[in-house]
Amino acid sequence: MNYYRIVQTKILPKWYVKNHKDKKFTLLIVGCNSGEDIYNFAILLSEFKSNYKNFDFQILAVDDNSSFIEISKRAIYPEDSIKEIPMRIKKKYFLKSKNRQKKLVKISPELRKKVQFRKIDSLQSISFRERMDIIKINRQDFVKLPIIKKLINYFDNNGYLITNGKNFLIHYSSKFQEIFPNVYYLK
Repeated sequence: MNYYRIVQTKILPKWYVKNHKDKKFTLLIVGCNSGEDIYNFAILLSEFKSNYKNFDFQILAVDDNSSFIEISKRAIYPEDSIKEIPMRIKKKYFLKSKNRQKKLVKISPELRKKVQFRKIDSLQSISFRERMDIIKINRQDFVKLPIIKKLINYFDNNGYLITNGKNFLIHYSSKFQEIFPNVYYLK
């Protein structure tokens, strides 16, 4: 089981029961890389929305690297990268390149609209109006005590943190409970 499955089967149903009438589900992704993780979450949340009509969500993706943001915004990937994805999902969320020799796919405009990108100068200067239900940290260099300390302020009540490492837990073991490898619940 991976963290997407935990979000799909544990976190979203629990959140929906408590919050769907009052607010949007909000996910912050720190570190864009090439955008695959961002759009995997967007697909997961869109699929959840198709089963729960009152559910809505937003994704905020931030990075200090403009190139990663631009690559993610383009949302163009090799066709081979989606070969394991079920055909129903491919048809719903991916567009094939007009030039079939290139063998590329692009994320659908509807899905791309659910993601906002923001360039940040550094995570030390990070600031948001939104309260986050999940914060996903993609880059190992962002899993540092001062950054985690700052991000905790942007969690909604009892949010979830998904990381690629555990090195901050020594300082925050009383605030976080690990519910799955690298998936933590803010108590």
